[in-house]
Formats: sequence, C-alpha cells, structure tokens
Amino acid sequence: MNLDESLIYKLKKYINQGNYPFHMPGHKRNIPESIKTAMQDIYSFDLTEVDGTDELYNAKGIIKEAMEHAAEVYGSDKTYFIINGSSAGVLAAINACCTAEDYIIMAANSHISAYYAVELCRAYPVFIKPEKISPHEIYASVKTEDIVKNIEELKKRFKKTPHAVYITSPTYEGIISDISEIAQEVHKYNIPLIVDEAHGAHLNFFSRYAGSGTDSALKLGADIVIQSLHKTLPAPTQTALIHIKSSLADHERVKYYLKVFSSTSPSYILMSAIDLAVRYMDEDAKNDILSVFKWQKDFREKADKFQYLKVLNPLDIVEYEKKIYKYDITKLIIVIRDKSAVENLGINGNDIKKYLKKYHKIELEMSCEAYALALIGAGDTRKGFDRLFFCT
Repeated sequence: MNLDESLIYKLKKYINQGNYPFHMPGHKRNIPESIKTAMQDIYSFDLTEVDGTDELYNAKGIIKEAMEHAAEVYGSDKTYFIINGSSAGVLAAINACCTAEDYIIMAANSHISAYYAVELCRAYPVFIKPEKISPHEIYASVKTEDIVKNIEELKKRFKKTPHAVYITSPTYEGIISDISEIAQEVHKYNIPLIVDEAHGAHLNFFSRYAGSGTDSALKLGADIVIQSLHKTLPAPTQTALIHIKSSLADHERVKYYLKVFSSTSPSYILMSAIDLAVRYMDEDAKNDILSVFKWQKDFREKADKFQYLKVLNPLDIVEYEKKIYKYDITKLIIVIRDKSAVENLGINGNDIKKYLKKYHKIELEMSCEAYALALIGAGDTRKGFDRLFFCT
C-alpha cells in the first residue's frame, strides 16, 4: 500500500509542521494519559449494536448506564450521546418541538443547522436580531425583552403562541445571554427554551473548579441544551450531548428525531470517547482546568501591554456596556490596537491570522476583517500561551 498518497500521511505531514492549535478540537492533540491509555488500539472496540453492546437510542444496558452517568454529572433529567455532532442535536430539538406552521422564535445569529431544522419541519421562524456592536462587529447578548415582545406580538396579531424559543449561548465569540431570566419569562407562556450551547460544554466545569461564574444553560433553566464536547473538552470531533430537563419538552419526540438525524450505525469509538471525556472532566480535570484558567488570565493581563494588538474583554468596553450579559473566557478575540494601521494600511483580522500562521506557526480558529479568534480548550498548554504571547 502506497501511504505517501494517503490522507493519513498528509495529515501527519501537516502535524509535523508544528503549528500550535488555538482552534478546536479542545483536546489540542494533548490527550490526558488516562484517556489515551483507555483509547489505545481503537479498532479493538470498534463494534456494532449486537447482543451485549446495547443500542444507542434504545439503550437498556451499558450505553444506558453511560448516558445516565452523564446526566448525573450535568444535572439533566435525560442525556443522550450524539455521534453526528451538535448539528444533529439542533435538528432533533427543533423538530421535536415544532411541526408545520408552528412558530419558533430564534436569534438571527443561529447556527446553520437551526435554519436547516426550521426548513425541514416547515415551521415559521420569528427572528430576533441581537445588536451588532461596532467597531468589532460582534453580536451582543439576546435581550429577554425582545423575546417577550415577539411572543406578545404573535399572540396579538395571529392568536398564536410559539412552540419554542431557540438561542445560542455562548456564541462563537463567547457572548453569553441571561439564560436564567430568559427561561423564567419564556416559561410563563409554557414555551420550551432550546439553547445551542455547542461552544459551552466546559462551562459547568470552569465554574465548578475555577469559579468562572459561567454556569451551563442547563443549570439556569433551559429545557433542552445541546453541547459539542469536542469544541473545548478532551473528546474527538463529532462528539456531542443533548440534555433534557423539563416537562415542556417531549422526551420521546426528542429521542425519535435523534434517530432520524443520526447514523443507524453509531460509532462505539465516539461513544466511548464521550463517556471518557465526561468522566475525566468530572473526576480528574480540576488541576488542568485551574491551569488553563490561570494561563488565559495571565495572558490577558500581559496582553494589555501589547503595542500593536489587543485582546478584547467585551465586559470592559464602554460600547458593550449593558449589551453583553457575560463572556466566556475560552474565546480570545484579537484585534489591532493601532487604528491608523487599520485605516491607513488596511490591516485587518485576516492579516493577524495569516501573520501568526506564517511566521509563528500558530493556527487560529477563524478570522474576519474586524478580528481574529483563538479558541482555548482543556488540552491547552503553558507553552502554547507563551508562544502566542511572545509573537504578539
């Protein structure tokens, strides 16, 4: 077999370039030893749904036990493993709550999977448009009053009550909405609140171990919460969870649509990785989280002295006052400090990303004209933060 032309060979060639990953997945190719040991020789437990291995969405045995453990860790009534990524969870949640011609209130900055879900179930979306704050063009938190206003407008104009409210928190850039307040208001109308928390699977653990004060939407009153483990935790790409904690959400419909939007041959490798990541975060991750929390805090403090670049803390910016409820510290928004460089030389966020990759072998998650974005995960190292600091 000629491996020189294989995908795995080319991936290894990329890895050997030595680029530091300030992007997802959150394990950063720095897997905890306990998980690495358990997951070695993965082909040996690449099984299928046969007698003794259980069934993912008809779980009665070992998968049921693993999902019940995850539910206990996260504090849900029911938790399901997802091996198709959070997108499958979003598709299932919206289709479980809405059918044709039902109304759903959703933030306009929702993930593309939410738009697909609404299209598939033929619901009518009513869009809330969070404010885009200049000069960085970042969406602010969703306002509770905007949700209530739209609910009342639907009742008044069409004699209809929406079948769900759907928002993203935290956003890609780390903006968190006041889930507790939103849930309280939405529940007055007996409407389930769905929260896309794909970028927030770590929130409970950072709050629990490091006192970050950013709890999961599940703890704050949301009815259905979808999380991507792979974005910030030591879990491989495509691993996700969907949590239900509500009598307003139809558990059986959620399970049914998870079947619809998931593979009928779920990967036991990915399911095992989900279970291990949850157990690791619950039992062994305290020191890792404390370290990452300290490193990002130190980096932000040192970044205040950068000559050319700046790391935003949206909560400290006057323009953002009262527009952002909370901010997730695992997102580093990097902008150009010198406005003249932007105005006169045309330097922008895309240039930051290219510069860091070309000259310092640092790969960021994404960039746009206004900023570049670095993602922090459980697998980050002190050396990674030091490299980012010394090159900026």
